[in-house]
Amino acid sequence: LVKQDIHTILKKRLGLDDMFPTPDLIKWETLAHSLDRLQENKDVQGSIQQVSIAIVGKYNGLSDSYLSVTKALTHSAIHLQVDV
Repeated sequence: LVKQDIHTILKKRLGLDDMFPTPDLIKWETLAHSLDRLQENKDVQGSIQQVSIAIVGKYNGLSDSYLSVTKALTHSAIHLQVDV
């Protein structure tokens, strides 16, 4: 999207005068590449540490009941390069 100059369009449309001329995507690219490596390592049996976590609660049957908890665990797993 940066190559398509979307940041300039958004900057003008939203009136973000203090925005940097070009976005710094280094952290985002690092995160994306680490997620790609994590996905690739999942395909190789035993090449990635697996962590099991039990969630005990009253509403386990409903998939959305503890969605924020499961999302937090997923994000932590990405950061730590483990499979949850």
